Amino acid sequence: SVAARHLIAARELTLLSDVAADYLIDAGGELVATLPPPDTAGEPVQRLVRAWFAERARELFPALVDEWKRRADEAGLGLGGPVRALTVRAMGTRWGSCSVRRRHITFDTFLLQSPRGCVDYVVLHELCHLREANPSPRFYALVERLMPDWRDRRRALRAYEARL
Repeated sequence: SVAARHLIAARELTLLSDVAADYLIDAGGELVATLPPPDTAGEPVQRLVRAWFAERARELFPALVDEWKRRADEAGLGLGGPVRALTVRAMGTRWGSCSVRRRHITFDTFLLQSPRGCVDYVVLHELCHLREANPSPRFYALVERLMPDWRDRRRALRAYEARL
């Protein structure tokens, strides 16, 4: 078994190369990849890690959207109906986006690597656009009613971005 270290999306991962397989698993909160030798330093590793995060993101983001919509409803701040489409993909320069007209929210796959509070901030931020399309004072007042510490979370997200 040969261990290789890779820096992928600002996270150092130790990957094992010891069997002729091509998959990535979550082993108790850690990423473990088994890859066919000898190519543990190339594109296959990055492809596997991206696929792993995409799979986790497709599982987690719908649940987070539901959770924040429920919280908004309980606070009497309904966010204006259902999200019609939710997409997870590598976005490059943004953590999320919202098409108000289509009620379609997109999240960046690698947002899941940021601290959980930052993930929640981005989810809520995009959901609030469904009620207040523009990032106006009314928009941020809505965010603040549901997440009073949103400024701290946004600062933490920007600090995380700076390390990428």
